[in-house]
Amino acid sequence: MAARTSSPNGLVPVHIAVHDPAPMEEPGPQTNDYARDRFTASAKYAGISWTEHGAEPRWLGMDTSTCAAAINPSHFSGNGADEYDRFLSGAASRGEPALIIATMGTADEDEDRVPSVFGRPRGRVDFRHFTGAIVGERLLTGAEVSLVPGLDAADRDLGLRLLNRPPSAPWWAMTVQATTSKGSRGTTVREPEGELVPILVDSLNEPVVARWTSGDGQQIWYVIPDGVDWNQMVDWLVQRALPEHVPAALRRVRSRHPVDPALETPAETQARSSLEELERRYLEDKARLEGELDQARQEAEPVRAALLYGSGSELEDAVAVVLRAAGFAVTDLDEELGDTLSADLLAALNGSTCLVEVKAASGAAAEKLISQLNATWRSGHNCGPASLSPALP
Repeated sequence: MAARTSSPNGLVPVHIAVHDPAPMEEPGPQTNDYARDRFTASAKYAGISWTEHGAEPRWLGMDTSTCAAAINPSHFSGNGADEYDRFLSGAASRGEPALIIATMGTADEDEDRVPSVFGRPRGRVDFRHFTGAIVGERLLTGAEVSLVPGLDAADRDLGLRLLNRPPSAPWWAMTVQATTSKGSRGTTVREPEGELVPILVDSLNEPVVARWTSGDGQQIWYVIPDGVDWNQMVDWLVQRALPEHVPAALRRVRSRHPVDPALETPAETQARSSLEELERRYLEDKARLEGELDQARQEAEPVRAALLYGSGSELEDAVAVVLRAAGFAVTDLDEELGDTLSADLLAALNGSTCLVEVKAASGAAAEKLISQLNATWRSGHNCGPASLSPALP
């Protein structure tokens, strides 16, 4: 067992079981393949400031029975299963749920290198002692995801942190699948257990971040996409997830983080409530503004598309809409006169009038075209003839 070190505030840190081996120095050119694989497996945790978060990792080969949570546990014998079982047994002996964070998929897997018959790259998370699994299908780069409304404080905070990932970060759409096994009597299908609660969803409302809880409440899993900021995740784990699900773990180590709202002072309760109210208003305002933006785009897109790509009456109608929005009184002369005897539109504003001929052209209108239009227009108008020529891409 590792020595019990202290965190910066002098308190004993909470133990967190990590499936991978402890980070090591990058191996030199003479290092064997096993050491290189070990370095690659643990490199993603090398930059975590564990002590700053009030945590201490327990790597493969270390005692995990005192851990308050686990990251990416493995059920494979000789490759993490023993540490996994000790973690589960320790939590059960204390009457606490086993809190687990698992990543879906592999971020550095090339999403374009996919045999079409098998679909896009997939990920899988299996449970220990429960039937069923969560499988994920990788979404295309730039997939839009959103926060599920009505979440509790811990789940909402996790969702907001993950929403801030770079636009190129990968996501996997998740579904729960049954467990199947083949034997001498055929294939046995066992329905999945537990409940999956979405936290972030894609445009088809499929979860990309979720919390799974076993039917007996003994295991709580947070399934997140691979390629996250692990300092953010460990910080969330200690500040939000443990106080919500395993508060006794923080009491045992006298954590500086709040454990039970009933133990807060009135000032702490007021500040915390105000912060939660601020987060709630932010989410409501964000959803409202996103809806207004979508509505505005739906209204503007037909006119914008007609101006950029249209011709004939479609383009004329779009120009008329823009002029009316600018305050002009617009008359469709073709409709008014019953023939194309003059310009397309008559626009009037503050006592001045203009004839407008609408032509689709790339770049500015040619001088020859303007001369031809001048020859057909009547004189005596308050402003010279104008030709609107949208530049086509």
